[in-house]
Amino acid sequence: MQHFIIEIQKGSLLIINNIIMRINIKVVLSLACFVATSTLFSSVLSKNNPGITGSIDLSLFDEAKDAYLATVLSSINGLKQFDYDLPKNQGHLYNNTIHISEKPNNVKLFTSDNTTFHLTVEDLSMNFLSHDFKYKLWFIPVKGYAKIKMTDVKLNVAVQLNTRKDKKGRTLMQFDVVTADLILNAKKLDFDLGGGILADFIDFFMPLFRRVIKGDVEKNVESQLKKDLPEALNARLIAENGFFEPFDGIPQFKNLTIDYSVEVEPAIVGSYLGVGINGTVINMG
Repeated sequence: MQHFIIEIQKGSLLIINNIIMRINIKVVLSLACFVATSTLFSSVLSKNNPGITGSIDLSLFDEAKDAYLATVLSSINGLKQFDYDLPKNQGHLYNNTIHISEKPNNVKLFTSDNTTFHLTVEDLSMNFLSHDFKYKLWFIPVKGYAKIKMTDVKLNVAVQLNTRKDKKGRTLMQFDVVTADLILNAKKLDFDLGGGILADFIDFFMPLFRRVIKGDVEKNVESQLKKDLPEALNARLIAENGFFEPFDGIPQFKNLTIDYSVEVEPAIVGSYLGVGINGTVINMG
């Protein structure tokens, strides 16, 4: 019986049945894309299980950190917030959004033993911007914008690699967001009202922001991440439906498809993520 070996080396050299071809593996746009492709490339034939068992050195996932972070921040940037009416009919804050003001530097990506990937950010900077601000100051209505710069914001996101069943009973990989925590630092707030600072308003507004708006922003961001991230991370996996076409650009092999449905559940052992896949090569021509 003829078998094949697929292995990946630096420079993306793919060796299949002694045919050497160059392929270009670009920086992954998300962890889903990374796992869906790299698991196939870093694999050897298993003697104990049907199909292919593969393992990925977890240090390679660090290369996907920036792409993963970009996916997370894109869900937050420009996120619409609640409208607020100020107490005692003293004004309002309408058309509120939050924006990422600076790219964070203190970012860590690590794993835990239950196939969970953790992304932590310790120095996120965000702006809460109210585009329609109104406040009665000594019976004189003040209108304009209100901007609150929030620094030293902490963000913790945990994504777990799981599996699901498709309609035909095949087991496919899937990412689930298990944690999305945003923690604002109430002591690191800078207020800007219409280009200037009004001390009377700041004294009035700071307790409101810390007591009500801060919690709403945290909950809104967490809810949005839990909604957006699974869609973004699983988009490639859902589109491929457990089938991968590695030779699409090579006319002689363009009809060959690999079934990477899961035979052995993903697991982290030591410094490697392992998974067993079907590995059947199908001629779709």
